[in-house]
Amino acid sequence: MPFKRITILFFVCLLALANTKADESDLILARVYFERVGTQESAVSNLKILTESKQTKPIYKAYLGAAYCAEAKYRWNPYAKLEKVKTGMGLLNQSVSLESNNIEIRYLRFCIEEHLPSTLPYREHIETDKLFILANLKKEHSYYAAMKAYLLKSASLSESERKQL
Repeated sequence: MPFKRITILFFVCLLALANTKADESDLILARVYFERVGTQESAVSNLKILTESKQTKPIYKAYLGAAYCAEAKYRWNPYAKLEKVKTGMGLLNQSVSLESNNIEIRYLRFCIEEHLPSTLPYREHIETDKLFILANLKKEHSYYAAMKAYLLKSASLSESERKQL
């Protein structure tokens, strides 16, 4: 009987480890797709497919929101564009509410808001997200290099803020 329990415990641990590895690789893939959404419509579709079923986790909900916002770029109908942005920003804001200290989620919202037209009312978090990112960006973060590279080119950062990176 004890052997059976140990065997079951072993398999439960193995499944948990497998899920963790799959989750890490899905996050890496989501990052790759996100970096391509501005130039490849297929990256938007792939990002949505990857994250839709995982949106119970705030990080995937944020990537799904970013995908919806990026999808607006590829729509010709202004109403359809606005609906995509509304949906996407709703998901991004929910993600920040769920994990406000997650730098990657704040980074995603910062990137999306920075690229939205100034005529839209969805750009109110740029400054607060920027300050949060600058205060909390650490070299140990697995997405550090990409975030830093983007921020160095960002029009929202001053020269002294760039030097801070």
